[in-house]
Amino acid sequence: MTAPFGPQLIGETEKTLTALLRRFLAETGLSESQWVTLRVAQLYGADDTEGLAAAVADPVLYATDAAEALVTEGAPFRDAHEQVAAAVREGTFEPPAEKPVRPAPGPGGVDEAILAARKRFSAD
Repeated sequence: MTAPFGPQLIGETEKTLTALLRRFLAETGLSESQWVTLRVAQLYGADDTEGLAAAVADPVLYATDAAEALVTEGAPFRDAHEQVAAAVREGTFEPPAEKPVRPAPGPGGVDEAILAARKRFSAD
């Protein structure tokens, strides 16, 4: 039996893709937000290197990291998201003092996660 399309499948897929992206980015020094900004700019044909550098340096790109830090400290995700969003709207958002260190998964880390997900969603 395969897993029906829904929140659980979407969540597992997001976790797996995030782990793969973090593994890839671990050696680049870029955060996920910076990579997404550069990738979107590249897709739309941006060739303004000064503009790209300014976009990647925008501290608001660390809003997700700030919300994740609050969740790690025990805040419910919804509350953390609203707190950070309110700070961004009010112009008072300050990026985390320390950028999060996201080590790449160890050997087999992503593969083990994929195998575990397949076991959960496959027929016996």
